Amino acid sequence: MIISSVCAFAASSTSGYCGNIRCTGSLSFGTNRATATTTAVSSSVACTASVTYKYQFGSMIYEESAENTYPSSSVTATAIAGLVPAQNISAIGTHYVYASGSTWYGYTSI
Repeated sequence: MIISSVCAFAASSTSGYCGNIRCTGSLSFGTNRATATTTAVSSSVACTASVTYKYQFGSMIYEESAENTYPSSSVTATAIAGLVPAQNISAIGTHYVYASGSTWYGYTSI
């Protein structure tokens, strides 16, 4: 029997509307990190992406968070493990879009 090490990359996404503007949120694992991205099909918006990343190093479990807000149609937040190599456990992403008095909120988890 041959056993190989495989690194699994998970992802999650959500979508909706801020007024009539299509919005999406995505969340994914990478090597020693988790990334949340918020996008909107308009340049006249403010987007926020935040991520909380839980990982294991040795026998201990750690948590890192990141948030980014920008007046743009796309924004990304990446939480990076402070101790590597990290074993991904879970991540939660929150996504906000604001445009002309309307707000869209999305939630992702892996």
